[in-house]
Amino acid sequence: IAGGTFSSDPTAYLAEGYVATANTNDTWKVSERTDVLLVAQVGVNKYESLAKDINAADAGDTVTLVNNAETNSLKAGITYDLNGYKLTYTSSSSLSFSNQTTSFIGGAKGGTLDFPNILSTNSAIWPNAGATLNVSDITVTCNGSAFYPAGNATALNITNCNVSSSVYCVATNASSTDNYGVV
Repeated sequence: IAGGTFSSDPTAYLAEGYVATANTNDTWKVSERTDVLLVAQVGVNKYESLAKDINAADAGDTVTLVNNAETNSLKAGITYDLNGYKLTYTSSSSLSFSNQTTSFIGGAKGGTLDFPNILSTNSAIWPNAGATLNVSDITVTCNGSAFYPAGNATALNITNCNVSSSVYCVATNASSTDNYGVV
């Protein structure tokens, strides 16, 4: 339950990020929590921690930001809808994945994907063999290389983005036959 008025206490059935409040007329009102800053949601569930939201997401789900958020962990196989907000990835490790599709989108509202701790020749996102990375309608900032597609049948699709990187926006290495199928 993610909203409404009820004749009995619905607390046991509430979606994550919602609270039931007793009214004076023996009814209960369900509304979004206001005692914490909710940063992201999957479906109707809203979370105060992006890490909790990412852990709750299954392959193919969309994590939608509802405020600016920071995380030191990203999960492959899901879509991140920045929804006009800034997602800061604080880890210095690459998001590396194979045989999955991961997307970072902004839609009409845009958004910013920031990698402040990816430095020098390190890459922020490293899709490997059989992986697809879709990035659209956002700004990407990185202090290293933003994207490093590597491995056979790897696809990187960048649409309507502003990518700013201290090293390479898109790096690749065709020195072995594993990288010949990168598109």
